Amino acid sequence: MSEAYTETRSFHLRIELEAVFPEGYEGEEDEHGWAAAWDDRVRPSLPPLVMSHLLRQMGAGWKARTRNRGMSPADEVEIVLERLFDG
Repeated sequence: MSEAYTETRSFHLRIELEAVFPEGYEGEEDEHGWAAAWDDRVRPSLPPLVMSHLLRQMGAGWKARTRNRGMSPADEVEIVLERLFDG
């Protein structure tokens, strides 16, 4: 049995969180509390929201899934949109 031919294309969206503190701040005094909303609510909700939106836009015949390429899911989530063509 031969392997299926696969073509790929990538698009990267990077979100960088920054916190700017006043002069004299020693660092990590708040234990990154400023990022708590991101870690607890926003980051976990993004993949399902993005996948739902993408599938609505792409139309029938597409599937979405996440995959891990070795990085922590706290740092990276890869969303794969896949369309299967019948042979």
